Amino acid sequence: MLSDKNINILVIGMIIFLFLGCLGLTCYQYSTSEEKSILNTITMFVTSLGGASIIFTIFFNSINDFKNRQSKKIENTFSLLTKWDDPHLLEARRFTRKIKAKADSLSKRELIERIEEDESLKQSVLLVLNYLEHVRFSILTDRIDNHLFYKSLGPTLTAIIDRFSPYAEHVGRLFVEDLNDLKNNLEKIRLEIKKIGSE
Repeated sequence: MLSDKNINILVIGMIIFLFLGCLGLTCYQYSTSEEKSILNTITMFVTSLGGASIIFTIFFNSINDFKNRQSKKIENTFSLLTKWDDPHLLEARRFTRKIKAKADSLSKRELIERIEEDESLKQSVLLVLNYLEHVRFSILTDRIDNHLFYKSLGPTLTAIIDRFSPYAEHVGRLFVEDLNDLKNNLEKIRLEIKKIGSE
């Protein structure tokens, strides 16, 4: 992601490049012209500046669009992270913690039975699974900053996916495929972050 400092350097560089281009074009026009008129030279320089200003406006608008998209991504990331602490989801996470300690010792069948016999727990697990689907959709559509999101919740969500995969299988095959897809994407993001860190 480009920082404000890098964007400023890019804008200044573009201004210098366009100015020097206009100056070079004017000098070339003057040196190849049979009539060495200062007025014609100034006119040529001003005309080329007008053309350069159009190019710069397009460039500047592109930079602004890029910055706006980056800002929107940060807002979406923050919004998705905030939802993790939403009161309903927080209650759901409390319920799911009940099985966390026993998850390793429970068989798939026991885990499913444990959830199915407790309606509140069942609703809580489904709420968490729905949140995971929102995360998956946000990653697929590039709505969030994947690295920032992973650093905040990635390992936690991966553990939850592993814990509730048997129940997702019980609910439906599509749930399992979506969870596996999310887990694979989280792993890719983890490797990207690791690669950047080792460079």
